[in-house]
Amino acid sequence: MARANGLDNMSYAELLTLQEKVAAAIVARKSEDAKATKDQLRAYAEKAGFKLEELFGGKRGSKGAAKYRNPKDGSFLVERRHPAQGL
Repeated sequence: MARANGLDNMSYAELLTLQEKVAAAIVARKSEDAKATKDQLRAYAEKAGFKLEELFGGKRGSKGAAKYRNPKDGSFLVERRHPAQGL
């Protein structure tokens, strides 16, 4: 099955590079879209005479956010603990 998008003509290494670029673009776009949406909500709330924090309960601390995230693909890096020594 031939595809017009050229993926069939790319090497394995080229496909992996493309995959990394797409993953990074998705993470960046999600962040940009989230900020734009938040700005729109804030403007709409202020137009109605409210603060966004009044409507959504203010700022809260992050619950369970990962400490370490791979910047290339957004996956979480697992912190491994060493067993206690001398026990």
